[in-house]
Amino acid sequence: MTFTLLSCYTKYKNRGGLVAVSYRLLFSLMKEKGIKKIDLRQKYKINPKTVDSLVNNRSVTVETIMLLCKILDCQPGDIMEYVPDDKDN
Repeated sequence: MTFTLLSCYTKYKNRGGLVAVSYRLLFSLMKEKGIKKIDLRQKYKINPKTVDSLVNNRSVTVETIMLLCKILDCQPGDIMEYVPDDKDN
């Protein structure tokens, strides 16, 4: 599956600049391990709004990232990545 840069990140204000976060790695790893979004909601009791935030590359808590790492037996860098803004280059 191919993602465009625009569809894979969201912007957050950070000291006047922008930080972009992508969770595309999360969904790739979930697919690899046979875990679906509905499993996050039903089996692991992750709030549907939190799942929606992940799908739309919005901010989630560190606790959510740690829970996902536990579920997927991985490290944070395996499920999220920094996507530099054009102004960073």
